[in-house]
Amino acid sequence: MTKYRSVGHRYLSFCWRSYRIGREEAFRRWAVQFTDEQWSLLHDVDEELEGDTFPSSRDSGFCSGRNVDTDDEEEDEDEEVGECEEEIDDGGISSPVHNALDRAIFRFIVSSIKTEVGGNAYTNPLLCFCAALGIRQRPLGYTEPHLYTGMLAGRLWWARLFFLEDAFEDEPQDQDEVGVKAVLSFKEQHAAWMCVGSHTVISTIIGWMAYGKGHRQKMGGQPSIRWADDEEALFHMGEEVNIEKFTRTLRGQVTEAHKMLDRLFGGSWQQNVNGMIDMGRISDSMVRLGAKQTTIQHIIGSKARPVEPVTRQRDDQVRLS
Repeated sequence: MTKYRSVGHRYLSFCWRSYRIGREEAFRRWAVQFTDEQWSLLHDVDEELEGDTFPSSRDSGFCSGRNVDTDDEEEDEDEEVGECEEEIDDGGISSPVHNALDRAIFRFIVSSIKTEVGGNAYTNPLLCFCAALGIRQRPLGYTEPHLYTGMLAGRLWWARLFFLEDAFEDEPQDQDEVGVKAVLSFKEQHAAWMCVGSHTVISTIIGWMAYGKGHRQKMGGQPSIRWADDEEALFHMGEEVNIEKFTRTLRGQVTEAHKMLDRLFGGSWQQNVNGMIDMGRISDSMVRLGAKQTTIQHIIGSKARPVEPVTRQRDDQVRLS
């Protein structure tokens, strides 16, 4: 959990550095573009930092990273939080009164999650940060897939926590007291912001994770494939595949393969060898073959001539010579 929190702290530091140099300068340097809502919330964070000189006992510690060291301070914190809880009615999930700084950061992170992305996804602050996580400084290169996917998983983990907190913020803490209206509202929001194919930040991150560790079957379900309206293209996981271009590419690959085989066979592939192959007898099977069973043996079965007698005959000839 500490590593997951550190990823969140690094994202906040990245956004804060962007805010300090200015909106236009951040776009010029790092090609990151904040929405008006996100920039306004960063301004609220700045104002709270200016006015938050002393650590508040009601600070949750997640965003600010503050820790209480002494037992006396912990006792004072418990007393103040207890007084706050007495003032809150019906005890919802957000019943303890949060520090204003925590609240401003919470709203900023929620706005970072609930964001749609277009074609240039890397201008989004969160996706730009996630892409930067994949760059290794020493030695310069890319982070290993298993490490990078782990960092994305940490980002996705606490993004879901913030999403749940925002969705059920005004609801009772007891699960049995949560109404049907709140559950249906959460279902709609989850489908709009947290699922694959919704063209959002989280949808993009899940797609990156699918390429990293094969999470497509676990998180994305079966790949989505559909025909275009003119039936001249396919849409696979939201990406358009033009049939004519795809066929032309395959023909080009087949031509290149024939040329390569012709060179390997000394120019006799097109004239002699190619015509001897019965393509109808070649099949592609996903069935796992057993031990000591090759694909060729599986295709032609008993028609294959045993290899062992030939090997023995050659061995006898070698001994006689």
